[in-house]
Amino acid sequence: GKSSTFAFAFSIEYRIVVFCRSRLFTFPLFTASATLPRKSGVSATPIVWIPEMLPRARTIALYTHAAVFVCPSVYEPFGIINLEAMACETPVVASAVGGIVEVVEDGKTGLLVPPAQPEVLAQALTRVLDNPELGRRMGKAGRARVEARFSWASVAERTEEVYAEAIAEFKRSVVD
Repeated sequence: GKSSTFAFAFSIEYRIVVFCRSRLFTFPLFTASATLPRKSGVSATPIVWIPEMLPRARTIALYTHAAVFVCPSVYEPFGIINLEAMACETPVVASAVGGIVEVVEDGKTGLLVPPAQPEVLAQALTRVLDNPELGRRMGKAGRARVEARFSWASVAERTEEVYAEAIAEFKRSVVD
């Protein structure tokens, strides 16, 4: 939604968290970023705000180059931003709310955390950032899940199945 806040975390020489979309509901992100481990000589995690919508190519580049995608929403009806990250093979750390729980498989395509618990969010972020192999596995599993369950082809196939079942049910009810 328009009030969604999400972040990309990059692990290069030190951690950079990029917060996007809205400053609303960002307390968990600020608190979580404050508790992330720092590499020696780095006193704080740099925070870069991107307050505007970005062109699709730039958004895809952010998803693709991120070590982890973070969505600490308190409400998310579907969670398409998580699907976008997963489609780019980026692991997800997200609040276990709304449609996110249908999109992100906890422990497989990412990690789900309780909403509004920054310490738990920070632990989940640290787990993925400190274990690049875990992040790669989750990213690949996320991409596979998007292709299998959420691509237009798979959605069309499931829609066709629902219509076929409805027609069959209707035909049975007419015969009875």
